[in-house]
Amino acid sequence: MNLQLIVIPLIVFTAAFVYVLYPQYLTWRWGNASKKWPLMRGTILYSGIQKYGGKGGPTYQPKIQYEYTVGDVTFKGSRIEFGLRLNTNEAEARRISEKYVVGKKISVFYHPAHPSLSTLQTGVDEITLGFGFVICGIIFIFIFVWLYVLVKFL
Repeated sequence: MNLQLIVIPLIVFTAAFVYVLYPQYLTWRWGNASKKWPLMRGTILYSGIQKYGGKGGPTYQPKIQYEYTVGDVTFKGSRIEFGLRLNTNEAEARRISEKYVVGKKISVFYHPAHPSLSTLQTGVDEITLGFGFVICGIIFIFIFVWLYVLVKFL
């Protein structure tokens, strides 16, 4: 059996698995940790929605930018919550962005050791986090099916 038939796909699929899994892990870790982060008052600088085109039709995402100060340093952030929030529905994205009116004073939760890391809502968006883990599972299964087929039939 040609060893390259096993090693090269294994390396490619393992790299893809890590590429998807590591950001999901960080999202889960930071999202859960954010529940204990200190908060500062901040101000909304921008509020709107972003439209993304695709074969299945457009999707929309709320886009927020805010400013907050920790100590003597002013930071800008854009994270509403941990997890990827893509809304297929323009009305839902607009509803979220309209909660954050430009000039509005808001609570900003920030990482105490890395104050540039911030969020407006603590915790993790469970749906998108779960979606990421499903993708990881599919990649994981594909790797082992590929290896099984190679070992069994070659």
